[in-house]
Amino acid sequence: MACKRPLVERLPLELWCYIIFLLPPADVCVVRHVSRMLGVLCNDPRVWKHLELESSTQWDLKQIRPIVAQHSIPHIRSISVHNVRDEVVRYILNACPQLEELTVSRWTTLSHHALKCNYAAHGLKRLHLHGQDAAYTAIDALAIARLFTCCPQLQVFEMVAQAHVHLPTLLAAFARHPPQALRLLALPTYHPDPSIHAECFLRLCPGLESVLLISNSVSHHPPNLFIYRRSLSRTGMDYSSVAGIRKSMFSIMRQGNPP
Repeated sequence: MACKRPLVERLPLELWCYIIFLLPPADVCVVRHVSRMLGVLCNDPRVWKHLELESSTQWDLKQIRPIVAQHSIPHIRSISVHNVRDEVVRYILNACPQLEELTVSRWTTLSHHALKCNYAAHGLKRLHLHGQDAAYTAIDALAIARLFTCCPQLQVFEMVAQAHVHLPTLLAAFARHPPQALRLLALPTYHPDPSIHAECFLRLCPGLESVLLISNSVSHHPPNLFIYRRSLSRTGMDYSSVAGIRKSMFSIMRQGNPP
């Protein structure tokens, strides 16, 4: 007697699970509507926990919303997305209350509007903004300070791009509301000698361990990377510059990819 089960249900469930885990998130969103069985498999929380959103063209909200939607939002813990604009980053930040890590790279334009986070108890812990030489970035110190107010658990903030963050303004904001969870801070600046600002960051933020400042000053061509670490062995600050890390950070600036 011929088998009357649909063809998609004749394959072992283990094989379907393996296939689904290999698919890009956009394709999973399509597959989950093929049958009830595939819908159940595609709704497995493990499928949506860590999302890699890569595209040769720029993502827009019409493409992102079916992925970051009701079926996936409760399970998303980290997202890595390439080729985006402000509205996509802002949507992800505000739609995913369980999001812990967001990596954004290879944008065309990115401004302070991308960081408008309205969820007061947001659980974001790590935010990586990795631009490239041609990327336009206009994220100012006040936008960064507001983000830390909305995301009190933020431990790592990296912005590696051709941009300028006015460090005295950010320090003034941190003096009013010091980020208690911050562990690592990486920022671009035009200040030719940011050592005094790094020392202030380390003193204001009780948990801060490392400050990385990329100086885009005209006196530093190519840009210079300054690395400051809190001394664990003695009172005071331990300043150092590491050639290997400098090379990696320059690679990020050129390619938009994390090391």
